Amino acid sequence: MKLREILNTTIREYLNENHSLKPISNIKAFDILRPRGFDKAIGELVTREFLGKNGFRYYIVERNDTFQVIDADDLDKQLETGKPILFKTVGYAAFDNTNKDYFTGYKEAESIRVDKEHRRNGVATAITKFAEEYFNKPYKPTDLLSSDMEHFVKNYFKK
Repeated sequence: MKLREILNTTIREYLNENHSLKPISNIKAFDILRPRGFDKAIGELVTREFLGKNGFRYYIVERNDTFQVIDADDLDKQLETGKPILFKTVGYAAFDNTNKDYFTGYKEAESIRVDKEHRRNGVATAITKFAEEYFNKPYKPTDLLSSDMEHFVKNYFKK
């Protein structure tokens, strides 16, 4: 195996391992993000943490078939201060989960939105992977796609 192939394989394995969805590591953040009135196990089902390609940490929270992506480092810093918390939302997704074979976006609006400065860092991919895991069925995009979403869909289904 050539050195370049070894390096590319090692980098790909590192990215796959470190950009995967994991349980939220900060207990205080987890306690704030998990649903009230439910036990820890339910909270673990509806929350995830991941590392973006940009090196930023993100939290994803599911509520009523919508997924909110929060800047994890920003939230963790706020928790240290003890002041009131303001979530810095960097992405959002709303899905139609009524089909038994797949979930999709709503026809009236784009299903996944990511702030410009956080695009191309794995945020939309993480939302979609988490939703596929959560709903236990695949994602099927709608016909209503912006050019950014067309690019995302093309890359997402290339795997």
